Amino acid sequence: MECQGKPTDDELEAVRLIPQVIRYIKDPALFTCIAAVTRNSRTIMFIKDPTETMRITAARQDGTTLQYIEEQTPAVCLAAVRQNGMALEYVQEQTEEIVLAAVRQNGNALEYAEIQNLEIEKAAVQTTGAAITYVREQTPELCLLAVRQDSEVLDYIEINTYELRLEAVRYDGEALEYTNDQTEEMCLAAVQNCGHALAYAYFQNPEICWAAIRNDPEAISYVKEPTREMYLYAVRRDGLAIEHIGDPSEEVCLEAVRQNWEALEHIRDPSTEVCMEAFRQNPRALLFLYDEHEACLEAVRANWRNIQFVNVKTEEICLEAVRQDWRALEMIRDQEGIPHWSMNGFSYRGTRYVLQQTEEVCLEAVRQDWRAIEFVWTQTEDIVREVLRQEPTAARHVNLRLLNMAVSFF
Repeated sequence: MECQGKPTDDELEAVRLIPQVIRYIKDPALFTCIAAVTRNSRTIMFIKDPTETMRITAARQDGTTLQYIEEQTPAVCLAAVRQNGMALEYVQEQTEEIVLAAVRQNGNALEYAEIQNLEIEKAAVQTTGAAITYVREQTPELCLLAVRQDSEVLDYIEINTYELRLEAVRYDGEALEYTNDQTEEMCLAAVQNCGHALAYAYFQNPEICWAAIRNDPEAISYVKEPTREMYLYAVRRDGLAIEHIGDPSEEVCLEAVRQNWEALEHIRDPSTEVCMEAFRQNPRALLFLYDEHEACLEAVRANWRNIQFVNVKTEEICLEAVRQDWRALEMIRDQEGIPHWSMNGFSYRGTRYVLQQTEEVCLEAVRQDWRAIEFVWTQTEDIVREVLRQEPTAARHVNLRLLNMAVSFF
């Protein structure tokens, strides 16, 4: 169909909703055709004699639309390959400018290039290392550019020299995994780029191990014979690196939590000193503790509000909190299971029942202030009596049955 005339409202509404309906509109208006192509570039195949603007619009949206465009101008082809280099496959008359634009967008477009020269080939491998498989002749320069872009192309390179592999690990340390003829020089170059490359290194000496840890403290996990100094350096750089240390010493644990309190999560059976150091960094460190009663008690002694972060609230800990401030009772709940907080959120560890609001704890709270009754889950006669002794008008907060018993007592 040929675009002409003025568009109707129905035409425009139709192509905006479903662009493909353009094929069923007899003599659509120019603006209608442009609207359809703008919405879906492939609708250009249904338009008779599309204008240059339509063709460029379609090519800019989807370069592969070029396969449906019969009248291809350099501007249309450039628009297509700049959007998708692989559209070079559908270019009827390639020029150096078009090919260069294509390989700069996607180096693999070199596969369809009818024109190849050093500039085009260099642009291709610099964009996509794997394009080295499509060059006419692999040269040391092209191979070097390719491995710098993508070290995994070593398998496709014909000129696979030691110097080339060394250059590859300098740009991507993990390329060491694909290198069999390793040397100490190569291993050192690899770990200087990527500490985790130590996992693939055939050689380990102090220089190589230190280079790996300096690049990435977590590389300590790959050191075969780590020293105390290496452990300390790793956790001082990144406390969470302690996760990769099998049996850390007290000194290492302390340094780890000083650097990052969250390192406490990765320490098995931490000492009270380590727990308190983590707590000093951030009270939320208590969320990682389950059996460290003394550390939790010390934290609550420092500030009653810290009881909100204690997982296992023993009666002694609860009493310490409410003696400081009766409002601590609001943070003391009986619970089924112990919530375990981690970097990924909350989960439940165990299913034991933890009785936290004992009568003694509640009594201690209401002795300080009768208003604590608001947070008592299970009221007893003694608790109600204590509340009424302080404030006779507090009857509305107490259990009716217990109220009658308490009144009769008075």
